[in-house]
Amino acid sequence: MALSDILTFGLAILAYGLLNLALGVVLPARGPAPGLLGRLRARPAELWAGLATLAVLHAGCVWHFRFGWDPREALERGLPVFLAFHGAVLLIGAGALWAGRPGRGRAASPGLAWLLVAPSAAPAPWVHRERIPGILWLLVPVLLLTLLGLLYLGSALRTWRGARRVR
Repeated sequence: MALSDILTFGLAILAYGLLNLALGVVLPARGPAPGLLGRLRARPAELWAGLATLAVLHAGCVWHFRFGWDPREALERGLPVFLAFHGAVLLIGAGALWAGRPGRGRAASPGLAWLLVAPSAAPAPWVHRERIPGILWLLVPVLLLTLLGLLYLGSALRTWRGARRVR
């Protein structure tokens, strides 16, 4: 595996891990948040700054190493893939700007970013297995992170439904 691949996919999995953690921080849940989630809920700006930095660095690596800064190469997989990739980076950046502000709107950014990222992140090690030997080891952590994100989203949906019934 080339150093450029290690850097690109390493940044991707770190950013994806932080995105899943951000879901747990901003989405509503019943009861107090345990341990790390509780500390991050008190100070979400640091989490979002780190996440936005990793996401932008990953996007820069993809543009440099994979596309060679050529827009035609970036559009080779199709306009929807291009828009989903860059839309997720923009949503993560918006989340970093909204991190310290109260309100329900701040939950939309990581939720929508996760919905854009997860369908391409989960199969990425499998898709790139022939081009990048040794990448399949990432499949298990990526799938576990995807499961974590699904659990966070499910918990938030149950909480929102419960709040509506009370009203």
